[in-house]
Amino acid sequence: VEVNVVRYDSHGRRLFIALARDISERKQQEAELGKYRNQLEELVLQRTRQLEQAQHELVTKERLAVLGQLTATVSHELRNPLGTIKNALYLLGKIQGEGNADKLATTLELANRNVMRCDAIINELLDYTRRQEIAPEPTSLGIWLQEILDEQSLPDDILLRVNLLKGVVVAIDPERLRRAFINILTNGIQALEKSEAQPKQLLLALTVSGQKVKITLTDNGPGIPDDVMARIFEPMFSTRSFGVGLGMSIVQNVMEEHGGGVEIESQLGAGTSVTLWLPRQR
Repeated sequence: VEVNVVRYDSHGRRLFIALARDISERKQQEAELGKYRNQLEELVLQRTRQLEQAQHELVTKERLAVLGQLTATVSHELRNPLGTIKNALYLLGKIQGEGNADKLATTLELANRNVMRCDAIINELLDYTRRQEIAPEPTSLGIWLQEILDEQSLPDDILLRVNLLKGVVVAIDPERLRRAFINILTNGIQALEKSEAQPKQLLLALTVSGQKVKITLTDNGPGIPDDVMARIFEPMFSTRSFGVGLGMSIVQNVMEEHGGGVEIESQLGAGTSVTLWLPRQR
């Protein structure tokens, strides 16, 4: 509401004009808006807290689900070799009484092989679940890789060719990175064991490209199908009849710990290249 007030002097001359405005309604509207704003802010905070709680519960449930799946997988994977060991030990008792040395040696080898399988499964789980701080140290990668290769025993029908660039020094955690390299080397050997290619070949190359130092292992095996490639880094996914399927997840974790990554290229019938790359250091 607005009111105009005019004042005149004794001679009829206008002295001033006053404008009075009633702002009580506007004040009331502003108060209402402030009230609604406060209610809205409180509602937003409340919903945010609810979403955070829901997210926390979801993460907890997902972890429990993964833990349950992991427990079931490990239980299944360990049960088979442990059963074999149990049978082997039973046979040892019988063989010992018969005095058959050849059968005794074969049974002992079977038991030992399955003990190693159990040990490998446990190590794989520990490598995946432990997120440890790496201890990098300057390392000549060419020498380091050659030392690892010298420790390996490849099947007689697999030809390994090596092309290692000299003088490449990078700060790495030798034991952690060794785990990643052994994983891809094992995968390459297993791929070739399924292959009918002649000759069966593995090529290991150490190169520098831009800001990346690359360790590339290439096989001429059967290649990786698209559906397997899409899930290759998925924990507990495996195409093998044994193992918990954490190998490539561990490789990915190790490379990320080093600030690098892993790249895979594959063609059915032609083979697969796996590259572990590290940031180049000057």
